[in-house]
Amino acid sequence: MFEVGTGYLLWSPQVTMMTPMPQIELALAGHVNYLRLINGQSDDDETPAAAAASRPADELGDYLRTRMKG
Repeated sequence: MFEVGTGYLLWSPQVTMMTPMPQIELALAGHVNYLRLINGQSDDDETPAAAAASRPADELGDYLRTRMKG
């Protein structure tokens, strides 16, 4: 979780260490949603195959969720 807080969310080490893990997970989910919105990606605009290929934010979110569970 330290890697997520300091690396992806750009929080200071002190803030990351004092934040409960469920809040870091929520912040990460919100950050991934934010990245989708600012990059103009909408679920209604693309076919599922095209959407999966063009969404680095989704790939990042999936990767980080896998790392957190492992």
